[in-house]
Amino acid sequence: MQKFKKAKTLLLLLVAGAATTASAIPITWEIQGATFEDGGTASGVFTVDVDTQQIYDVDITTTAGSDPLTFPGATFTGLSTSISSLFDDDGLVGMVIEMSAGGFTRSFGMAFITAMGFISPLDNTGGSAVLYEGETFESICDVGNTNCFTRFMDIGGQVAAVPEPGTIGLSLVGALGLTLTFLRRKRLAA
Repeated sequence: MQKFKKAKTLLLLLVAGAATTASAIPITWEIQGATFEDGGTASGVFTVDVDTQQIYDVDITTTAGSDPLTFPGATFTGLSTSISSLFDDDGLVGMVIEMSAGGFTRSFGMAFITAMGFISPLDNTGGSAVLYEGETFESICDVGNTNCFTRFMDIGGQVAAVPEPGTIGLSLVGALGLTLTFLRRKRLAA
């Protein structure tokens, strides 16, 4: 009985320790299932800290669609881009990432909504949000922004929070607790 109390105490300490490391600030988000009207796609990750209203660790790639001369695909990283963002009281509502290369400015923009069409900001709790089809885009413009071409997302994609290591650890501690409970009940039944 004394061993069980020690194991139970250890388990509670592990759960408490894992819970403090499972903080959701900041959150890394992954773009999933985003397809443009010309068949090109967008994928990648970016990190949002709602408390400081910062976006960083951007690594987003678009692929060519039916018009590879206009939209050959691009990679938007935090080192080569400027980021404009719109935060409201609840979190990140939308963002535009721009990079300049070869006399052109390329942009990739996203807006986040719910399936019902309401704004669904990315916040510090994780989860997922739908990419708004009419507002998620890639564009390319000449230096003076006089000639621009834009393609919009056609098939609904989403962004989903990437599990943090602390969350995975907490899940493992929970599985350990269930195993110990099962073994204890099995021992008492014998």
